[in-house]
Amino acid sequence: MPNQTEIKTLINQSDKVITIKSNRYYDYVPLQNIVYIKAENNYCSLFTIEKKNYLTTNPLKYYEALLKDYGFIRINRSYIINRKHLQHYNLDKNIVKFTNEISITIGNKTNPKLLQL
Repeated sequence: MPNQTEIKTLINQSDKVITIKSNRYYDYVPLQNIVYIKAENNYCSLFTIEKKNYLTTNPLKYYEALLKDYGFIRINRSYIINRKHLQHYNLDKNIVKFTNEISITIGNKTNPKLLQL
């Protein structure tokens, strides 16, 4: 059973949101809802468990620094994933599958960060 400190930590983590600025408005996305982040040229796309896609002008490096303490890991040049949503990693095909049935191909080599989870 979790103690008081662990409960407070869980509550604080569940309340964390990321603010995404779009053209004329802001979206507030809970960190726990982000499945992965993909770099796309000068932009990044954040994909959620609801299968929504948020486009942002911040680089992947920005999100790597911002989210490293919240269970997110950068697995290659193009992707940061939320470990909490990782369901399956196919070593032969280098395909990562998440809890919302989304799959992504992550490259030719086995990623050591994924094997250490």
